Amino acid sequence: KMEDINLKLSTVDLNRDSNTETEPVTLPGIASQCGEDEYLVKTIEWKDKTIRIITQNVAICNVLFLRGDLDIQPPDREIVKFEYLVERLGDYLLNHASQEEVTPRKLEKRRATSEYDLDDALSILPNLKVGLDVNVKFDSIHGFEPTKELAMFDLFNVDLVHGWIADPQDIETYDTVVNTCKSYNHIVEYIVQADEINSRTNQQPLTLEDEEKLHQGFIATEFLNNTATQLTYFGLELLLNSIPIDSLFVLFRNNHFSTVYRHTDGLFMLVTDSGLVLERSVIWENITDIDQGASQFYNGNFKTRQEEDALNKDINADLE
Repeated sequence: KMEDINLKLSTVDLNRDSNTETEPVTLPGIASQCGEDEYLVKTIEWKDKTIRIITQNVAICNVLFLRGDLDIQPPDREIVKFEYLVERLGDYLLNHASQEEVTPRKLEKRRATSEYDLDDALSILPNLKVGLDVNVKFDSIHGFEPTKELAMFDLFNVDLVHGWIADPQDIETYDTVVNTCKSYNHIVEYIVQADEINSRTNQQPLTLEDEEKLHQGFIATEFLNNTATQLTYFGLELLLNSIPIDSLFVLFRNNHFSTVYRHTDGLFMLVTDSGLVLERSVIWENITDIDQGASQFYNGNFKTRQEEDALNKDINADLE
């Protein structure tokens, strides 16, 4: 069924490739006891204070931790279970939903996106472990097909965006992807349809309609092949120009939800690899291109290891 061809988002990002080399890390003994539904806790420096995040990428949780809306208790906790996170998220919704002032604009937005309520959100929370289905639209950083699952982000007041945007200057691709196909699911439908037409070309002559569908399928295939990382340079520029500085948000990219911060120097993605749980100097990774080929790791003060070493060297020299 075509409706089953959705992008599956895994909220646990353990295998993301990076061209930036890091020193090998020896994990604490407790890490080897970490089960499938258990997440390591990492202590980081954030805006002149110490907070704790979870290493697997349940992005909504980490945004709330960074905002100070939630924290991990007790303070010496090294591992959290998924059930613990669901309980904390549920408590947050129960405590904040009743306090939120529902303005006419918010009410209109809810009706336009998807009808949902607190009970819907609470029932959806367990799905964060296995991932959420999302259908991307390629004309806006907020372009997603409305679902109750994604409307849950509104309840947490977390901005969900993507940078998988077609460039309007590529008129033919933009017209096919945005105006004709409109969304990822429909792109897949057009590609499948073109393949079916192509498979019977030797049996009967093509109609003008068939030729048009073949061409649209070709354009759609080229677009997906050329944007395999689900980020375009046009989309990256839109993110930089649209997201306010000093904002935390969730970015859909590479079939994952990632926690991202809009710094004055650009976009920085929270590093959630469990293998780097002990690396206090590896907290953020900058997003400067579509395939992370030029990315670097940064500490909690947004300094690279080289910058941090140089600063420490200068401090030591002043003390001598």
